[in-house]
Amino acid sequence: MPYFYINKNTPFITPCEKMEKIREVHFKGTPKAPCTRFNVNFQHGTDHDPKDIDLHFDVRFNHGSSQRVVLCNDRRDGVWRNEEREKFTFPFSENEEFYIKIELYDNCYRVLVGEVELLVFDKRKGAKPVDTFRIDGDVHIKSLKII
Repeated sequence: MPYFYINKNTPFITPCEKMEKIREVHFKGTPKAPCTRFNVNFQHGTDHDPKDIDLHFDVRFNHGSSQRVVLCNDRRDGVWRNEEREKFTFPFSENEEFYIKIELYDNCYRVLVGEVELLVFDKRKGAKPVDTFRIDGDVHIKSLKII
């Protein structure tokens, strides 16, 4: 069941059979300069603009009024819910490789950058089953492993 990808461009969308059995995502990438933003989504359906997203992990370098911030959110029936902005030192730089590990638990997602925990995003009620993994934005995917 592991999925492994090398040197992919965005948008990158992959349906994942038996997503409920997936426990980790390992992602090495490089933000392209100039980088506005990139995001990682665990979603229902393969649409580019899905109505249901269980985790929207959004890295914003320079997006509107958002400067060097990471936020998380979810979407139900096309409506974004309460956004969570994390307060920490922004761990990403343009043209510098990063490593993200996302651990999936029954009640939350745990996100690490390098070996350091960045955030924990609690799963919210009302989610449809996640069956697709997507990466969008100004980032080159060096490697991606879904296990």
